[in-house]
Amino acid sequence: MEASNFQWEYLSMFLPYIIIAGTGYYFKIKPIKEINNMMGYRTKRSMQSQAAWDFAQVYSSSLLFTWSLAGMVGLALQLYTQKSNSPTSFAITGVGVLLAITAGVFYFTEKELKEKFSER
Repeated sequence: MEASNFQWEYLSMFLPYIIIAGTGYYFKIKPIKEINNMMGYRTKRSMQSQAAWDFAQVYSSSLLFTWSLAGMVGLALQLYTQKSNSPTSFAITGVGVLLAITAGVFYFTEKELKEKFSER
């Protein structure tokens, strides 16, 4: 994409990724310590014990952080290589990737919780 054709709408698509990556990083280094119903990774499986809670907070935050960074790199590559000048196609891809990141964090965190903390 040429610099003269740059549209600021594209830049706004990176904002959710920046917010999610920042949130993931913050809660990775300062995980929520006490089980609660207001903040943190809150599912039935993560709230069944303090050990499961502690693990889920760090694990899900790490996934959010790394996958958000990867999503930003992917969007930057798309912006650089896309043939269309439409911000709509860029936005649809961005939202789709955000939904995939969210679903992936839940899936993989629950999978790890099930493997590590399942009642046998």
